[in-house]
Amino acid sequence: MQRIPEKSAQNLAALKTTLYMDFISEVPAMLALRFPDDIERRLAALAAKTGRSKSFYAREAILEHLEGLEDDYLGAERRRG
Repeated sequence: MQRIPEKSAQNLAALKTTLYMDFISEVPAMLALRFPDDIERRLAALAAKTGRSKSFYAREAILEHLEGLEDDYLGAERRRG
C-alpha cells in the first residue's frame, strides 16, 4: 500500500472537514413541537391514512400559514419601518 505524503494527507483531512461542514450546512433545521393529545391523534391518523409523515403535515401547515402570521404579527412594524 502506497503512503500518502504528509502534506497531501493534511490537505485531504482539510478537504474532508470542508465537505462535512458543507453537508451539515445543507441539512434542514429540526424543530420539536408539542401538541395537545387531540391534535396529536388527528395528525397521527392523517399520517397513517395517507402514508405521509406527521412531520410532512406539520411542515405543510407552517409553510401554508407563515406568511399570514408574519403579516398579522409584523405587519404594523413593517409599515412603520
